[in-house]
Amino acid sequence: MESLRQFLRPGASAREFAQPYASANVAIHQFRRGLSTTALKKVRYLFSGSTSEAEEDQALAMILGADYADEIIFLINSLSWQTLIDELDEPDLDQIAVKLSRSLDRRDYRVRAILKRTLLSEAEALQSKSTNELIAISATIPFEIRQEVADEIVSNRDRFLDGVAVMALRGLPTSVREFKLLIDFIQATGQHRPAELSQIGWEVFYTERICSQLARAEVRLLFLTLPELLDLNQPQVRRIAHFEMLTRWEREFVAFEQLVKVLGNERQKTDVRKFMETRRLFLDNFPPAPQQPSAIQQALQTIASALNSVADGFHDVADAVRAIAQAIDELSLSKLAGTASDAEAVDATNSLFGRDLLAPVTFDSKLQLINNLLDGAAEDEEEQAILKILQESRKRSVPEFMQLVAGATMEKLLNSFDGQEGDDLVGLFTF
Repeated sequence: MESLRQFLRPGASAREFAQPYASANVAIHQFRRGLSTTALKKVRYLFSGSTSEAEEDQALAMILGADYADEIIFLINSLSWQTLIDELDEPDLDQIAVKLSRSLDRRDYRVRAILKRTLLSEAEALQSKSTNELIAISATIPFEIRQEVADEIVSNRDRFLDGVAVMALRGLPTSVREFKLLIDFIQATGQHRPAELSQIGWEVFYTERICSQLARAEVRLLFLTLPELLDLNQPQVRRIAHFEMLTRWEREFVAFEQLVKVLGNERQKTDVRKFMETRRLFLDNFPPAPQQPSAIQQALQTIASALNSVADGFHDVADAVRAIAQAIDELSLSKLAGTASDAEAVDATNSLFGRDLLAPVTFDSKLQLINNLLDGAAEDEEEQAILKILQESRKRSVPEFMQLVAGATMEKLLNSFDGQEGDDLVGLFTF
């Protein structure tokens, strides 16, 4: 819960502030809504009649001065995005989009929220702290709170993993180092749900690795770590988590492959096919738990045979994979998408959309596709392709949608859209 102190007038007590309400949270909500309503009235007054540059600046400052995502959404919905388009300059709209995207991430990214609540610091401050400093902070968490945090992490596993994946695919800080350290500390210092916590800790780790590498199109690291699945020197819980996350993020892998198929050259298509085939080879031969050494050895021999190599053990397979990986060029999907022609960008977008694969495409690739589609005169098919990217992104993550809008810029979008497509674009800004 937020601290009441920031909402109290000088000399007022917390009891006096919250007394008329059912709870302190309700009191804070009502107080903030009052501030938002006051700001709304002032912005509406500034927008009445002919709005001067000074009045635009004052209105923008009031909107950007909102501290929380709910307040910004309240102002946008009450004013309407069309009103903001009519009254503000396009760069002002970009600032609002950036502010809302960041505010929504602060509100909704569960990793960030749980770190702030348990370690009592914002994620940005924690990034600079050493492992020993983070352990020392974690040690101050009362034992009963550690159990509550353990229950929260386990019961919300999917939401934590999905949040990490989206942040990584957007190229944003995930705070996974700090989060995994918190999980490991709670798991190691208590007897409450230790096996589940250990599994989730490694799942978070591999989710961040997979999605951040896909965001940069650096498949070589992912390729080189495939043999870890069968490395008996690795804890079984880690190997199982690796397998589960390589499977869980199937759509992200396929979206990556499909984009290269449509826009890549022959060498790039071949490299991605090698990676995807080898990934599938390891997944198909990963022995079910419990993983006995004999099952691992049989899997290694099967994989070695498929890779056309001779293997007596893990290191031989790892060497074979390393040799293949060294021949693979790293891709830059942003450059790949950015060099596509309008027709190729439309084809790529429609192909991904038809297979329900637009949402898991990395942020950088989506933005490059949009910029390519905006280059020159955008006809109906380009406008419709951009709308598909924005709509599918919005379904998965409103913060990513606003991040894309700011990246493409409202000026380019508004200058390229008209008619029904223009109305559809503006209609996306109701929350």
